[in-house]
Amino acid sequence: MHAMSAAHDNTLPNTGPNTGKALAALLFTTLTWGVTPVFVRAFSLAVGPIDALLIRTTLVAIVFIVLMALTTGFAIAGKDWPRLLMVSLVGVLGYFVFSIFGFVHAPAGIGTLIMSTQPLLIAIFARLAGTEKLTTATIIGLLVSFGGSVLLVSGNDLATTTSTTAQVLMGCVLIFLAGVSWAVFVVFSRTLILDYGSLKITGYSSILIVPPILLMLLVPSLGADPVAKIATLDGNAWASLAFLTFIGATLSVVTWNYAAGVLKPSMLGAALYVIPVLAVFAGWAMLGEQITLHIIIAAIIILAGVAISQLK
Repeated sequence: MHAMSAAHDNTLPNTGPNTGKALAALLFTTLTWGVTPVFVRAFSLAVGPIDALLIRTTLVAIVFIVLMALTTGFAIAGKDWPRLLMVSLVGVLGYFVFSIFGFVHAPAGIGTLIMSTQPLLIAIFARLAGTEKLTTATIIGLLVSFGGSVLLVSGNDLATTTSTTAQVLMGCVLIFLAGVSWAVFVVFSRTLILDYGSLKITGYSSILIVPPILLMLLVPSLGADPVAKIATLDGNAWASLAFLTFIGATLSVVTWNYAAGVLKPSMLGAALYVIPVLAVFAGWAMLGEQITLHIIIAAIIILAGVAISQLK
């Protein structure tokens, strides 16, 4: 989900001989984002949220430094630094912190369903920013999805083998705040992305959040020790980390941007609705998470609300 703002880079997508490649890129991105919450949860459980945050953000920043050095460079006009710092420290930092801590307790499927309300949050912030109007369809969709979210977290079957019902609810709240943070990034980074491109702004925002996160190492009570945790990672944890760093946070951004430049926006939007469904089944298949009738009904209501909000 970390690359959803790239959808806003385009004006009139082209069609032509590259359509097949674009469809393959879109399929790859959809599958990647569908299973990413499972890897986020698995890695956070393996090393703890503090060290997961430190390790993931540092590695992602290193990858983007290399990519930017080889491609876009690092030049940013002085007048754009305040906005860049705001979207980085509020949007991206908030997204990483809230999502990593949230997925420690919330199942991957349920957490992704909560996150699927992002288009509604983006519409609200776009209205507050004065860039878009809040349509009747958006308001109705917001109410429907809110009802589905309430239904999703109101069941008595939320407890997991690692978290109580109360902890799962707290995880859902944190994941919702992650969606709010990302909506801030999507809306307020738009002008920066138009001026500098998605890679440079996504890269800079991933780099700028590392210094404040590293300050956690100065707080002994947090018990952060990422070096020691890396030394004890097993094969599954290494696989999760490699996937999140090189595929989830980088390669999928490239494939999404490519698909967004060729395919129609309606096709891109349809793909985004598949992601939470994939996440629910990936959580069941890879982490043994339950799929109950209660969750299925709530998922249908949430996604219906998001679909209604997109009506013109």
